[in-house]
Amino acid sequence: MGIQMDQVRIYLVGGSNLFRHGLRSYLDGADFEILGEADGHTEFLSAKDRMSDPDLVLYAKSDAEQDPAVAISEMRARMGETQFLVMAESLLPAEFSDCLSAGISGYLLSDISRDALLHSIKLIMLGEKVFATELAKIWMSGGLDRKLQCAKKLEHSLTNRESEILGCLLGGDSNKLIARRLEITESTVKIHMKSLLRKINVQNRTQAAIWAMESGFNSDAAGLTN
Repeated sequence: MGIQMDQVRIYLVGGSNLFRHGLRSYLDGADFEILGEADGHTEFLSAKDRMSDPDLVLYAKSDAEQDPAVAISEMRARMGETQFLVMAESLLPAEFSDCLSAGISGYLLSDISRDALLHSIKLIMLGEKVFATELAKIWMSGGLDRKLQCAKKLEHSLTNRESEILGCLLGGDSNKLIARRLEITESTVKIHMKSLLRKINVQNRTQAAIWAMESGFNSDAAGLTN
């Protein structure tokens, strides 16, 4: 069953004209409204005062803007409740870390499928954080040369259920999906989640997933192979 919500108003910022055209073909429809597009965040901010804030800014780094975290920070300073989703051609660990610090709600790779993108946007608008599944895969294989600082070594013993939930977080699952996968209620998920976050000393589900990657957590060992 799909996620039901009001139409999401989106502004496309950055990337090439061709890339933004492709995003329009993905997103224009009953669930999403494209308010406009801009070559970069400076152009977007110049036009912002002539329109209401979008629900979501979908930002792709352009050749003229080499630091997306700076662009996100400047846009967020002028916005109220707008969410920010970064689309990247490849996963750069320092860039990802800086974007998280800037307050993004999502970080996805540009080769994501249409269905995955649509679902990710809907999760963001429900208050979830989403990031590329490839992040976990590359990290676990040792492909990232800089590790994020918000994760720490595994020092606490997690229960089997907490380990299962942590594995689900690595895949970016929402509470509803975790409940469905583990055949428990959402309220039970929230109870285990609160305990999990406290044990590993992080503030939210995104930090928990990053912590899991840093500590070498194995989702296969938690019985969560697909």
